[in-house]
Amino acid sequence: MPEIVWPRLIYDGDELVGFIMAVFASKDENALFHSYLCRLNIGAEHQGKGYGRFAVEDLCQEATRQGQHRLTVCYHPYQHGPEGFYRRLGFHPTGEYNEDEVVAERILTQAPRLRQDRHATSPSERGFLLKWRRARRSRHLI
Repeated sequence: MPEIVWPRLIYDGDELVGFIMAVFASKDENALFHSYLCRLNIGAEHQGKGYGRFAVEDLCQEATRQGQHRLTVCYHPYQHGPEGFYRRLGFHPTGEYNEDEVVAERILTQAPRLRQDRHATSPSERGFLLKWRRARRSRHLI
């Protein structure tokens, strides 16, 4: 049984755009569940806009705050699946499987900080980061 379940809604202003949930079970005999991303859902119309990336980065920061040094995720290895997304975020397959899903991990040394607006590369990126900050204040535990 997980020690801590970490569910979060992802908002952009007042609009719900997604959901992320993780489990922190440092005493579980299976190390997969010590710090585990078990659910990430972004609404179809909101995908490709960076919400998932920022939600996972926030989760990495939380895992580091909880004393974890690794975050794991499992996914089905099919053609249009999430493997590319997780690889771009620094996850690498461990060679293990959990049932029929690939196990991937991201080693957490120090959770990366989100870039500040002044370092953003485009006006649209600067606008998104401002919206994300607003959304983070609105995000709440379910």
